[in-house]
Order: sequence, then C-alpha cells, then structure tokens
Amino acid sequence: MSHIRPALRTSLVHCLALFVVLALPAQRLAAQDLDDAEKKEAAIVIARADSARATLVQPPGSKGLTPATLVRAPFRAVGAGLALVAGAGYGVYRVLDKTGTIRFVKQTNRDLRANDIRVRLKTIGSRSGLALLGRWDGARPFFVEGGISMGSYSLARAGLAFGDTLNGVELAAGLRRQAQLHFWGIGNDSREEDVSDYEHAMREAAVRGHVRVLPHVRVGGGAGWEADRADRGNDAMAPDVQDVFAGALPFGAVGTHRFMRADANLDLDFTSVGGPFQLRGVRLVTDWSGFRGVDESDPDFQIASTDLRVYLPLNSRHAFALRGYAADAFGESNGDVPIYYLATAGGSEGLRGQKGYRLRDRAALIGMAEWRYQVWWHPGDPIYRVDAFAFVDHGAVGSSLGSIESTDFLTTPGIGIRFVSHGLTQVETFLAFGGDATPRIGFKLGASF
Repeated sequence: MSHIRPALRTSLVHCLALFVVLALPAQRLAAQDLDDAEKKEAAIVIARADSARATLVQPPGSKGLTPATLVRAPFRAVGAGLALVAGAGYGVYRVLDKTGTIRFVKQTNRDLRANDIRVRLKTIGSRSGLALLGRWDGARPFFVEGGISMGSYSLARAGLAFGDTLNGVELAAGLRRQAQLHFWGIGNDSREEDVSDYEHAMREAAVRGHVRVLPHVRVGGGAGWEADRADRGNDAMAPDVQDVFAGALPFGAVGTHRFMRADANLDLDFTSVGGPFQLRGVRLVTDWSGFRGVDESDPDFQIASTDLRVYLPLNSRHAFALRGYAADAFGESNGDVPIYYLATAGGSEGLRGQKGYRLRDRAALIGMAEWRYQVWWHPGDPIYRVDAFAFVDHGAVGSSLGSIESTDFLTTPGIGIRFVSHGLTQVETFLAFGGDATPRIGFKLGASF
C-alpha cells in the first residue's frame, strides 16, 4: 500500500486544487496545510486553471492587420449595409404580417395558381424598375399575359403555346412599350453629360419554336412581322434624344419602321448543379436575326451574337466564373441599324461600373470574370446560400468587331453579394467602380451571368 499512497496523494492534490480554483477561489488559503512540494504543485495547477478560465470568459486577442482582414473588409462593409436594409425590410414584413396582409397575399397567390394564373416580379427592359407580370393558361394551348412596371413600361401578349421549355412552339402577337430608355451617343467616346431618353414601342406577330436535338443541344428558330416606333421619352430628369442630338439625330430615333424578321439560335448547355448546390460546366449560346424592311424607307440588316459562360468550382465554397460576349451588326442596306438594335455595353449585362446601355454601336466585345465565395448557407436546408463575389469586367463597342482596338476597352471592377437557391441566383446586388459615376450600386433579379 505504501507504494500506491504517493500517487494517490498527488491525484487527490490535483483534484482538490482544481475544485478550489473553480468553485471556491476565495479559499485558496487551504493550500497552506500542504507541504512545500505540494504547494508548488498546487500553484501550477491553479495557474493553469486561471488561464483556462480567462480564455473562456475573454475574447481572443487581435492578430492585427492581416491579408485576410483586408480581403474581408469590403464584403463586411457591403454586408453591413445590406443588413441594415434587410432589417428595415424585416420590420416592414412584421408590420404587414401582423395586419394580415402577408396571409392575404399568399392566399390570393394560391387562388390565382388554382385558376392557372401566374403572377411574378420581373423587369420589362432597361430602366423599367420592378414590373408585375401575370400570365393565364387556363384554356391551353391559348394564353394571355401582360404587365406594367414602376417606370410605366408595359407588356401585352396573347397566342398559342405548345410543348415545354425543351421542345415547343409558340404563335403569338403582342406589344411591348419601353418608356424611358437612355442614350448617350454612339461609340466609346460618348459623353456622360449628353444623356437623353427616348421611347421604344414594338408590335409583333411571330411564330417561334425550339427543339432538343441531343441531351445538351437545343436549336430554335422563328419568323414574323414587327413594327418599331421611337418617340420622345418620359423621363422628366433627362432631355429627349431629339433635342440633345438635333444636329446629328441617330437613325431610328424618331418614326416607325416595319420589318419581316427571321431568327435562329443554337444552345450548347453543359452546365449542371452539383455538390453543395454549385453551378458548374460550360454553356455556349449563339443567336442570329435577319431584318428585311417592309417599306422603301425601312432598312435591311443582320445581327449575330455569341455568349460563352464557364463555371469552375474550386471546392465546396470557392468558384471562378468567366463570360465572353460578342455582338455584331452587318449587311446594312437602304439605311442604318436603328438605335434600339445597336449593340450595348454597360450595366449588369457587362461593364457593371457603367450605367445600363451606357455604350452603343454596331458591335460590342465584353469579358467578365468573377471569384465567388460562399459566406452563408441555411444550416437546415443547404439549397439556400449567400455568395459574395469579386469581379472585373472588360469591354468596348465599335463600328465592327474588327474595328475595336485594345485602347478602346474600359475596365470596371467591383464586389457584390447574391442569394442563391438550388444553385441558381435569385437576386444580386453589387458595388462597381471605374464608370462615369464612381461607385455605382446595381441590383438585379437573377444573375449577371
């Protein structure tokens, strides 16, 4: 028993010392009954216990300024602003919920869907603001849809629709009115102070169809008639195109032109949503449209575009995304390309540091790159996540693709945050630099790409 007693005594001393430190710190004087060696050993235990307790009740020490801190700082600043806006929005939601408005809206939406009516928030065009759109499919294949926006834009269509998003045909007629489109001139050297506005209304009757020829390949085409009318805009804060460019009015800025039109497109879609609900893969979309003037005063021209998108996940939280876009107008005769069919750069479709449609010409060439980083995901339902992203956009316009030179390109970097559901972006907002107005805040339903 004698050879067990010292080890037992040491263990008891450790336990007694730890109890005294954590539970009854004021009674440390009890250690005076121990001999000198045991006092030293108890003091060591007490010091370790004090250190552990301090770690539990005090925040960790600052590591100072690190590269990670610098990277996180702008995202935290944007996130703080969004948190304030979200907090205010949540307050409004609670008020509406208490008054029964939320329940009424949800019930109304269920009743509408039960009667084959879909209502959604979208946009109708550049500077339209949020638009309320509705579609009725209660007498299939016949449908009717319409909408109106905060900017007094409007849409009305009706026709016959067969099939689905993979294979289908639509025969329809309609009207779309964009009331206050902005215009700064033609070319990269257009001036911000020359901002003006105009209205564009298009009536059309056309048949369009699409078919999936292979698992990842879809082709489409169509033909029809359209009439385009341009007139003075409705933006009280900007003068009309007819006044700002009276000495050199761009073609199609006033009057009506009618066309017979043909369209064709090819969609090679090798993208998918995999892993932790991340978009991955490659997609290439090419479009062609040919316009033939109906009257002698109406021009003939063609427009072609190519849109390549690449999504590269690095791991469950990081990803790169790239986009290259090119558009060109050619084959003009009996006039020029109307103002509303010129290629554009600016806004969420490219050069996010510039206003939407800021640059216009017959051709455009744009490159976009993003680094995406998951900053939040729903702990119980990972289909919902929030991604922060840093981007750089690079683009220019010109009279043709061959005429665009390296010195013509503008670069607009920035950062942003987007809400993602099932791997697809529902809404995004960003802060961009390098445009006429620095910084520029953008908001978009869906993703820039």
